Amino acid sequence: MARVTWVSGWSVTLACVVASSGCSFLAPRTQRFEVRTSEPDARVYLNGALMGTGSRSYLVDRGQKVDVTVQKEGFYSVTRTIDRTFSVLGRLDTVGGYVLLLPLLGLLAPGAYQLEETVIDVRLRKEPVRVNADVR
Repeated sequence: MARVTWVSGWSVTLACVVASSGCSFLAPRTQRFEVRTSEPDARVYLNGALMGTGSRSYLVDRGQKVDVTVQKEGFYSVTRTIDRTFSVLGRLDTVGGYVLLLPLLGLLAPGAYQLEETVIDVRLRKEPVRVNADVR
């Protein structure tokens, strides 16, 4: 009989630990991020990798900042860095960590974070036309 009590007590303890270990573990690792460009054939780079052209949505890692570069021949390039911030779940894990220490583990999960912006609009400006000074 003592063995059954020990096993059920252990399983209840384990269930409590898992249930209070942080809501951020339940969130997906990625989030949708949209880049809207003024030029449909502009090249879009995320963290240095060419992702495609024109306006599109991408899935990006929640826990990482995103460097966005938009380029097109004859236009000035635009680069923006989108930082991460605490998500709602990250805030809940922080508050829960004051009551129990275990929810603080949720801050290790990507779900504790989100990008500061999920949609950016990029307007490319034309470069001035350069006239060759050697032409006479």
